[in-house]
Amino acid sequence: MPLLLVEDNGLAARTMIRQIERLGYETPHHAESAEQALDMLRKTTYSGVLLDWMLPGMSGVELLRFMRGSRRYADTPILMITGKQKREDVMEAVRAGATDYVAKPVPLDLLEEKLRDLVPALAPGKVE
Repeated sequence: MPLLLVEDNGLAARTMIRQIERLGYETPHHAESAEQALDMLRKTTYSGVLLDWMLPGMSGVELLRFMRGSRRYADTPILMITGKQKREDVMEAVRAGATDYVAKPVPLDLLEEKLRDLVPALAPGKVE
């Protein structure tokens, strides 16, 4: 199952996709808004979601709350990747149900660690 990256900034999305591929993961699917992500989630099962907070329309944390309130997505691992770094923002995301939280820009080694923790079954080189 692929990952879903929800990021409205084109440059940030392309950078993140290249980083994920460089780490040996399958190319993630990409949504530019929470609404587009919801449409994609209805059609495809994802192993995890990498979610930006600041999105046009519905925010990433609103999408997070929706997913956690739905039986279908309640257990989907969700990594908030955002420029919001204040303690109260981190706490809000955790209370809303984020599996983990990381501030942009994300160094490659930290992204690798977060992805391995988020979806260990997808880790490159894992033998099942």
